Amino acid sequence: METITKNQRVIFNLCSSEEEIVQKITDRVISLVNSNPSCNLGLSFSMPLIPVYHSLVFDYNTNKTNYSNVRTYNLSEFISSSPLKWTFRKIMNRSFFSFMNIKSKNIFFPYYTSNYETAKYDRLIWKNGGIDLQLLVVERDGYIAYQEANADPNNLTSVTLVSKELRERTIPLFGETIDETPETVVTMGIRTMLNSKSIIMIADDKKALNALVNLYKEKINPAQPCTYFAQHPNVTVFLSKNLSTLFKKNIGKK
Repeated sequence: METITKNQRVIFNLCSSEEEIVQKITDRVISLVNSNPSCNLGLSFSMPLIPVYHSLVFDYNTNKTNYSNVRTYNLSEFISSSPLKWTFRKIMNRSFFSFMNIKSKNIFFPYYTSNYETAKYDRLIWKNGGIDLQLLVVERDGYIAYQEANADPNNLTSVTLVSKELRERTIPLFGETIDETPETVVTMGIRTMLNSKSIIMIADDKKALNALVNLYKEKINPAQPCTYFAQHPNVTVFLSKNLSTLFKKNIGKK
């Protein structure tokens, strides 16, 4: 793994395989949990993170890393007036929580009944000491989950509409047509994420390349939300093998 950084705040790890990314992030999480058994983990559901969750489950079964006092805070949750076939809570239960010894009372998701309720999520995080490590995935054009182009960098947890593209990607989860997918989510804002003490990002989408180069160069672009994280003092970005090669070329590294 090659490491590149411009300012020591945002560190890019250029990885040779998915397995390397998964192992490095797994090690970071385990190290945090062992050193701070009551830590606060910020989690999100995105396909590149599923192997990480499976790796943490394997470690738990093998080494009995203790998560009994760990608190988790998920990035987003769907909003619907009718019962949904899938929610992020159901997905995270199936891929992670059901196999760990994290107490159900310590598993948190954003929720919505009014704007007051969304604000309570940020207050809860603050009351419990803030997120120690937030896991994120950089999507196309530098989007972070549901924070897409021109997202307000000062937003805390709030309700947002799901873009048509993201709704189309979730059709297999919910049915056969876009009309069966949720139109809204309650999600952490960029400011909520930036309040985390440390942040790990995974990037494997070539369509995120330009945004990642701007993040490296500290060129904040509202159309590329990930570039706001150039302001954060402790960000580690793991790039896939194919993306690493393009990234080095575009920042002028051999």
